[in-house]
Amino acid sequence: MAGWVRATAAVTLSLVVVAFGGGNESAAAVSHHVAHRAQVKKVEPKFEEYQERIDRIAQSPRSMLRPLAENKGKATVCVSGEFTTLRVVYDSLWESIFPILPRELHAQAHGAKAAAHRDMAKIHVSTLAVSNNPMARGADRNIKSGARYRTGASAWIVESLLKIRDGKQNEAIALENITLQQAVETAYLYIFYTTIVPARVALAFLPYSGSVVGPTFLPNGSPSAGMIFPVLPSGPGTDQFLGFLTSYITGLTSYNALLNLAFSGGQIASQYLYQAISNSFINQCVARVTAEQRDAAGKPSDTVEYDIPIPQIIKDTADQLALADYETCHPISHQTLARIVTRTADYAELQFADRAGKQRVRSVERDILRAMRQARVPLHLIPADPADFTQGEQIASLFAGMAVPFIGGAPFDVIIGLNHNRQEGANFAETVSVADLTVTKTLTAAYYAYYVSLWMFGFVGSQVEGPILAMLGFPTPPTLGAVSFTRMIAVTANIPLVHGLVNFHNVVRSMCLREDDTTGTGRGAEYRKDNAVLPEPLTPAELRQQQQRLRATQRRTGRARPRSRTAHPKAGAHRSPHRGRTVAPRRPKGLR
Repeated sequence: MAGWVRATAAVTLSLVVVAFGGGNESAAAVSHHVAHRAQVKKVEPKFEEYQERIDRIAQSPRSMLRPLAENKGKATVCVSGEFTTLRVVYDSLWESIFPILPRELHAQAHGAKAAAHRDMAKIHVSTLAVSNNPMARGADRNIKSGARYRTGASAWIVESLLKIRDGKQNEAIALENITLQQAVETAYLYIFYTTIVPARVALAFLPYSGSVVGPTFLPNGSPSAGMIFPVLPSGPGTDQFLGFLTSYITGLTSYNALLNLAFSGGQIASQYLYQAISNSFINQCVARVTAEQRDAAGKPSDTVEYDIPIPQIIKDTADQLALADYETCHPISHQTLARIVTRTADYAELQFADRAGKQRVRSVERDILRAMRQARVPLHLIPADPADFTQGEQIASLFAGMAVPFIGGAPFDVIIGLNHNRQEGANFAETVSVADLTVTKTLTAAYYAYYVSLWMFGFVGSQVEGPILAMLGFPTPPTLGAVSFTRMIAVTANIPLVHGLVNFHNVVRSMCLREDDTTGTGRGAEYRKDNAVLPEPLTPAELRQQQQRLRATQRRTGRARPRSRTAHPKAGAHRSPHRGRTVAPRRPKGLR
């Protein structure tokens, strides 16, 4: 038995080390006499802006896709998935495969290509059914910009709100004009919510299907465990402990638990894979296209239009929002609750025509703000949001929820979140008024309150469910075919948290209020794309000259051209592919 105890302890401690490892700072966690560290301000790395990214990509010597034969000798430019249409992707793949086909299939291949072109031009979809990466609208991955916090669902919500704001909800787009970037985002969204999420929920309703390690592997109090467990003195305490250990091991290795682990890991892996693919396509040269092919990317149809009614409240909401930008339009999540209360009161006041009604609104506003300023909360005792966890902390959180008894799940995530704050030098004694609490801190607190409550329901329910079901004559684990009503309720109740609150939090982290936009356009990060100069296509001869100049510049300076897909190039003037002109990085007027 000591071997299993040591193994369980080792797993738990390993997860703690992975989650809490913080270099030399980790030593402070075990000392009771360490003085409070000054809060450390993390330096946010500088990310590429929209103009810099498309300029860098345009200078790429080669593309991921094979250049089209129809573009041979024409002026082309290297573009990311943002400007690569599905027609270009199809034609490039077709031309890559065609040479290896048997000669007798060539005629059929040409026929299939022509049919595909006809179908892609004929099939139209609503633009509201198409998602996109916020970086394709001008955002970057800065903590205060619109592309840092996103899931497939939140990215689609942001994209749809911006289209509704601009009055584009009725537009249709031909399949051939959908960009590769839009296709990746949209495909993941539908796969995730039609396959992964339903399978994850359905798993909770599966009856108990047995365990890899059967419940008889450890006869309670019997020395027959021999080779695995040493002989223990018999007694009630030993029997209870061995009974718990048997239940824990069989539960941990049950087919249901292993399936749950596989689907949970698969869900997280799919999220990482989706974002990696999406970021890869938007940060590197995917294809060389002509100006005409680039202009067709994402272009709505001139002949097809839908009539999609949008509720007025959604239109009013969308009209107030823009894509967040780290310089010109800070996200809603960084606003204080006092600001939100004031804006709500402003809106409520407009609903009254008489002076008495307006005065009542302002009176209620003053009472609420007074109460909020008087109430104070410990700021850093709100754990860090799981979206801000490091990769090690996320892995520890996943496996702790599966393998660590009693505290795995919400309690372990709370500990990880508090330790995350500690590693950033947070002063746990610091308090702020509720009025000064930010939206993101409030939503994070709500997330943990819901999460811990759900965990408590599941924990208590699992302890009392067995005896109650047995009393009512229902089978209980480890009986084959037994079901857990507690697990069914907990997983179902988890849907509003994971797919509701989390996505809403990502949306308010990605969008800002148009009234806060310092550019005066009300466009937020889209201002960067609106004012970007698209690189000019170059003929093959001009492209060779450009690459020669770039190589000569690299030899003179002794520095390699920036390779990072997210790092910000050196500040100052930079070489633009607009016919060799040297331009300064674009900045919104009046800033910096």
